[in-house]
Amino acid sequence: MRIAFLHGLESGPHGRKYQSLAARWPDVLAPDCEGVRDVETRVAIVSDALAGQGPLLLVGSSFGGLVAALLADKPGDLDIRGVVLCAPALHVPAADVIQRRAHSCVVIHGTEDDIVPVTASRAFAARLGCTLIEVTDGHRLASSGDVLLAEVAKMIAALKEEGGE
Repeated sequence: MRIAFLHGLESGPHGRKYQSLAARWPDVLAPDCEGVRDVETRVAIVSDALAGQGPLLLVGSSFGGLVAALLADKPGDLDIRGVVLCAPALHVPAADVIQRRAHSCVVIHGTEDDIVPVTASRAFAARLGCTLIEVTDGHRLASSGDVLLAEVAKMIAALKEEGGE
C-alpha cells in the first residue's frame, strides 16, 4: 500500500507533515498542487498523479483533506483503501456533495483551529461514520505530529489485517 500526502492550499507538497510521514515511510507520494485554488482542478491533478499506484492511503491536510475526501467519495480508477484527514477544509460548499467514505476514515482536528471550524469535522464524521480525534492544537496541527503518525500506522496495520496489501 502506498501513502499519498495531499497538501493544503497555502503549503507545498514537501512540508512538515510530508517530512514526518516520509521519515517513517520513505516512498510517500506527494502530488504538487501549489498555487491551484480550484478544488476540481486539484482533484484532477491528484487523480492523474496517483493513477496506477495500486492501493492507496490518502493523508490530506486542510484543502488537501477536502480533496482526499472527494476522491474517496468519487468512484474512479484510484484504489483508495483509507483516508486520514488533518484539519480538513470540510466547511466549504464543495464538501456538501460527499456521500460516502473510503473503507477506513480518520479525521484529526484541532479544537483551537482558527482557519477551519472543528464543527465541520464533527458534522462530517458523524454523517459518514468516520473516527474523529480532537486535539488541543491549531490548524497546522503543529503539536500533533505524533497523533498523525500513530493514526497512519494504525490504519496501515488494520488494512493489512483485512488483506489490503
